[in-house]
Amino acid sequence: MKKLLFANKIVLALTMFATLSACKNDFLEVNPKGKLIASKTSDYDLMFNWGAIRIGLPTSAVIMGDDAIVVDPLYAKATLRTQRFFRWEDDVYEPDDNASEMSLLMPKIYIYNKIIEEVMDSDGGSEQFKKELRAEARANRAWSYFLLINFFGLPYDESTSATDLGYPIIREANVAETLFKRASVAEVYDFIIDDLKKAIEELPPQSAARVRMSKAAAEAILAKVYMFMGKFDEGLTQVNNAFSHLPTNFTVALYDFNKTLAEGGTWGYNKNTTPKTYLGGVPSGDLHEETLLDRGFNNSWSLNGADILLSDETAALYEANDMRLKLFSNQPYGGGSIASPNPAGRPAPMRAIGFYNTQYGVRLAEMYLISAECKARTGDLTGAKADLEMLRKNRMPAGSVAVGATDQNELIRFVIEERQRELAMQGYRWFDMRRLYRDPLFADNLPYRHKYVAATGETTTYTLRPERLAIRFPQSVINANQGMPNNQ
Repeated sequence: MKKLLFANKIVLALTMFATLSACKNDFLEVNPKGKLIASKTSDYDLMFNWGAIRIGLPTSAVIMGDDAIVVDPLYAKATLRTQRFFRWEDDVYEPDDNASEMSLLMPKIYIYNKIIEEVMDSDGGSEQFKKELRAEARANRAWSYFLLINFFGLPYDESTSATDLGYPIIREANVAETLFKRASVAEVYDFIIDDLKKAIEELPPQSAARVRMSKAAAEAILAKVYMFMGKFDEGLTQVNNAFSHLPTNFTVALYDFNKTLAEGGTWGYNKNTTPKTYLGGVPSGDLHEETLLDRGFNNSWSLNGADILLSDETAALYEANDMRLKLFSNQPYGGGSIASPNPAGRPAPMRAIGFYNTQYGVRLAEMYLISAECKARTGDLTGAKADLEMLRKNRMPAGSVAVGATDQNELIRFVIEERQRELAMQGYRWFDMRRLYRDPLFADNLPYRHKYVAATGETTTYTLRPERLAIRFPQSVINANQGMPNNQ
């Protein structure tokens, strides 16, 4: 009965393509089989300008990270999906539901597959330009699969990845396909790496805009993939390549939070405004100078939502003069009724206010963190400290910038804490939790915990079972795909 599985929502996506260009709204059509019809190279180029390419990503990683806490009465008003993800439940979705972790990414993969398959035979573009578009599609497909495997597959483990169940690899733009087989985790990572290597060979250093893939962005993604695999030498090579190939046709630079978040700074911070409820001047991803590849989602928990708040443990990682603390507030949004509640016996937790447009793409700040971790893991402690201090001097006063870690293990732990400070409540912590699960350096963090604080001040603790490092497919997917096993 269910004709579309991993390709579900694609028909809707195809319809949306009619809005790609107001002056040329007939360049794509949907034939009776639901395929896109494109003939000119410029048609394939325009596909990358579809608005949903850059926004509309899954938000569940924000909920599942252990940098989050929930507090009544707002938690009781959260959606059932949010509550179930926060409790790390086995079954988050109702039997007939679609998983947004799939439905928001699969239409994009359909588009990338179509470009890869067809662009070289298109009319009107040079051979070089066609290769660049194909490379851009490959890199974007790889990035999408990296998200998917980090939702639905177990963390990469060299000793088990060949048999651990991953995600179906779909190489063709065929919405009629209804039967899929799960590839292994190793096969998915091999697929991602192959796509990125091929893309890097043909991508130009410059990209037309932050929403478009550049050589440096693809190299940074490959560095992150290698880091998640524990291949730190290879990761360091790729992130060094990325730094050397940064685009020059738009600004890529770190903001100095000592200025942007200072009194009267460009990000709208004013300590005399009481209460401080939001930051109005933070640039969106397409304008944000630290964004190298604009891929994000609108994070309501950083605007008017307060059912997901900053955990006490994460808040304690910040020094008092860390300017990144100004990206959080315990005040209500807009002076209205949505506030960080103050249950009996505890201070009000803080909500995010500084990154409504949350970026999952390539960010310069994370490139420094990737470089620092790869250097620390491979013994270059001086280089790792230099990377960390480059970031930190743009995040706090000069007197607090120095990294005091004295040995390799201490420095690696410092890098991970710096990732938490830099990326709190943006979804990154969930992916780090997964990849660090079997790392003996972080064994004392296990089991991962979430806290729910009732209005009385009573705290309930949820613990993450290792099986839930991979979320389960909705039952509708399993029913429509006879023989495909679900995660435990």
